[in-house]
Amino acid sequence: MSMIRIFDLNWTQCIPTMVCTNRKLRIFRHYMLVPWYARAGATILVVAVLSFLQGADEIKHVDALTSKDSILNQVFVKMGWAWTLLAFLVLTLSLLPLSPQPLNASIKMALRALLLTIIFYTWCAVIFPSIEHYTGMCLSNNVVVSRHDKKKCLKSGHKFDSFDISGHAFLMVYCVLTIMQEAQTMRRYMALGQGIGKLNENPDAGNANVQGNSTMTKENAQNLLASDQPKSSEDINKVASSPVQENLEALPDSEVIKFQATYMRLWPIVSIAYVGVCVLCVMWDIVLVITTIYYHTLSEKLLGISIAASSFAFLYKYLFIKLNLL
Repeated sequence: MSMIRIFDLNWTQCIPTMVCTNRKLRIFRHYMLVPWYARAGATILVVAVLSFLQGADEIKHVDALTSKDSILNQVFVKMGWAWTLLAFLVLTLSLLPLSPQPLNASIKMALRALLLTIIFYTWCAVIFPSIEHYTGMCLSNNVVVSRHDKKKCLKSGHKFDSFDISGHAFLMVYCVLTIMQEAQTMRRYMALGQGIGKLNENPDAGNANVQGNSTMTKENAQNLLASDQPKSSEDINKVASSPVQENLEALPDSEVIKFQATYMRLWPIVSIAYVGVCVLCVMWDIVLVITTIYYHTLSEKLLGISIAASSFAFLYKYLFIKLNLL
C-alpha cells in the first residue's frame, strides 16, 4: 500500500504542470482543429489570390528557402510524406495506451497509414508523372524538337513544356489535412486532462484529493469529456463514440486510478508529439506559399489541391468509415 501511495503522490504532484501545459497547447486548436472543408476552401482562396497578386512572380528567390536546391526542399519536401507519416505515427502511438483495445487500434492505424500511402504514391509517382509525360513537348527556341522525353530534353539544354500538376501543392494539402484529422484525438486527450485537473483541485469531486489517495469514479470519468466539447454535431458524435469514453465507462472504480496514472506518464510524450505535428503543419503551409508564388500555373496548383482534398475526403469520410478504421 505504501508503494502505491508513493507512486500516486509522484504523478499527482505533476497534475498542475500537466494542466498548465495542456492549456497552452489549446492555443493550437484554432489552427489544427479547423474543419477539413473550411481548410481546403481557404487554401484554394489563398492560392488564387497569391497567384493573381500583381508582381508576385517577380519576387526574388531566397535561395535558402525557395530554390529547388534549398535544405527545405531537399530534406523536408522531397521526403514530405515520410515526415508526415512519422509525425502521424508518433502522435497516434503515444495515445495508444489510453485505448481500451491497443492492438485493435494499432491495426487500424497501420491500415490507415497503408491506404494513405497507396493513394499518395498512386498520384505522385504514377498519375502525375504520366500526365506530364504525355502532355509534354521539348522546345528549342520555341520550336518543338521532340515529344514526351523530359530527361533527354533537359539534358540537351532545351525546355520541356507540359501540363505539370503541382505535386507540391497536392502533397502539402494532403499532408496537412491528414495530420489535422489525426490530431482530432487531442480533443479527447485534453478533455481528459482537464477533468483530471478539476478532480485534483476539488477534493469533493469523485474522491480526488492530491493530499490523499487520488481516485476517479466512473460517473466523473464519464462526464470528463463534456467539459470541452466542440460545437458541431459531427465532432460531438465522434467524441461520444470514442474508444476513450467507452474505456472509461467500462472501467471499474479500482482501475480508473491506473488510467489516471497512465495519462500522467503519457502527457509529456503526447505534448511533444503534438507540438511537432503543429510545427510540421506550419512548415507545409510555408512550402505551399512558396510553391504558389514561384512555381506552376494557377490551374496546375488548383488541380493539385483539389485532388488532395478529394482524396482525403474519400479516405476519411467514406472508405475509413466503411471499413471501420477510425
